[in-house]
Amino acid sequence: AMILARDDGRGRTTARELMERDMVLDEEVTAGIARHDGEAPHAGNTHVLITGANGFLGRFVVAELLRQSEETVVHCILRGKDPRERMLLAFADARLSLTNAQLERLHCYRGQLLEVRFG
Repeated sequence: AMILARDDGRGRTTARELMERDMVLDEEVTAGIARHDGEAPHAGNTHVLITGANGFLGRFVVAELLRQSEETVVHCILRGKDPRERMLLAFADARLSLTNAQLERLHCYRGQLLEVRFG
């Protein structure tokens, strides 16, 4: 049986068709990350805000961002009294090592995303 999801102006569209369309990133999103030549995808300083940075996956994402480009600056919002220490502990727990130059481009801020103005 075919499930009809909505009318998109071209007739009926199935839920599967909608899902398949949603799984494809727009060209403007993929243009910067589809590089296979080893070069960083962006030129110039790039600032990235990461939430969940000290989580199971986040620590690896942050480390990789800092390693990929000497111009990337990573900003992290973490809970607790000493967010930088929490981030460094997360790296240590995952046995991730970063250079001092890489760590200089890591900025950790204390905050809680669920609170007004991040707490």
